[in-house]
Amino acid sequence: MSFNIKLNKQAIILKIMKFKEASYYKKLSSKKVHCLLCPHDCFIENGEVGKCQVRMNVNGNLKSMFYGRPFIVKYLNSEDIPLYHVLPRNKGLSFGIVGNNLFGELIEHKVAAYEEMQSIPMLSQYPDQILREAVKTNAKMIFYGYSEPAMFYEYMKDTSERAKKNPHGRNIKHIMVSHGFISKEAVQELSQYIDAAVIDIKGMNDELYDKFYNVKLTPILDAVKTLKDNNVWIEIRFKVIPSFHNTLYDFRKLISWVVDNLGTNTPIHFMPYDYSNEEAVELTIKARKMALNAGLHYVYTPKIKINEINEGNITFCHNCRKQLIIRNLKDIENKIVEGRCQCGQEIPGIWQ
Repeated sequence: MSFNIKLNKQAIILKIMKFKEASYYKKLSSKKVHCLLCPHDCFIENGEVGKCQVRMNVNGNLKSMFYGRPFIVKYLNSEDIPLYHVLPRNKGLSFGIVGNNLFGELIEHKVAAYEEMQSIPMLSQYPDQILREAVKTNAKMIFYGYSEPAMFYEYMKDTSERAKKNPHGRNIKHIMVSHGFISKEAVQELSQYIDAAVIDIKGMNDELYDKFYNVKLTPILDAVKTLKDNNVWIEIRFKVIPSFHNTLYDFRKLISWVVDNLGTNTPIHFMPYDYSNEEAVELTIKARKMALNAGLHYVYTPKIKINEINEGNITFCHNCRKQLIIRNLKDIENKIVEGRCQCGQEIPGIWQ
């Protein structure tokens, strides 16, 4: 389904915004286009936008409408994401550009619809400006998130690609924070430029995704597997909601899929949808225990205290069980040296 836009509104928007030629689409007859960026596969008439509401058909050419116009730019540490195996204690420049392609009752961060865009402050920050800011402030990472970064694919790709070619920005790590609903072809190309991805998984059955988002789970898992196959570091976030996950089916299915497809060294972060909900917290702790019992080495429950040592926030060596990264509210102690524990065990991640 596409969203009709009045021609006078289109003319106003074209005047005030700089559009970017979109990636991954085909031109069709009668100035129609077929968007191939995500599995929605939108067929878009001239003057309309796709389901994401941020990719517009302008006279038979698909345009990314908000290129270089983030609605938020701020600094975060990797632990804030949470991203536990990439440059602990280091800050990154984090930003988001309007756009989403999963709309449903389980979406945590709603993104404004097209008609509401005028109320969001849009900063002009093109890739070179973002890179200069990151270099100037000694940021070690750039986080693409807040909204769905797949919907500002061109900006993410251009920024990360230019950084790799810039001697001053070559060491900056690029991290996509996404729900993973993006085509395998687009992910394949993006894998050349990004270093890590944090993927939000809502559940592990098609029924949930179909009911709440009107999509299938399989393309998401395929995209994650493609990232992994291309040596992009993966960490999984899973929001625990008692009304959907109390049968434990999704936990078992997720754990099994991660072991079989991503490997036992892949970190999973189980997080309650509502930290004030006692049942959600208890289920989150139970999910972590199940994952550890299944052989996963790095399973976290950010911001939840488990016993006196707060072990759900600690990275342990899976060989000798030494505490390697101890995350407290105000401080982080990192005992990993050159990617290894003192016992000699290699600890997977990006440490420098």
